[in-house]
Amino acid sequence: MARPCKHDTTHFLRTLSPAQRAILLHAGQGDISRGWHEVLDLYATIHALNNKLGTEQRVKESAPGTG
Repeated sequence: MARPCKHDTTHFLRTLSPAQRAILLHAGQGDISRGWHEVLDLYATIHALNNKLGTEQRVKESAPGTG
């Protein structure tokens, strides 16, 4: 069993599967560290877009005459 997550972690060691390694290498154009940052940037973009879309949907649902 893995140790519990610590919210102040700044470094971690993980064994990558071949597929995970390939994804990070591709995302980083051959650099796994760069790939990791690219994947994090992509996640942040998707998360922000999801929040924006969720906000827009909540506004539509609460508008008069839409229910």
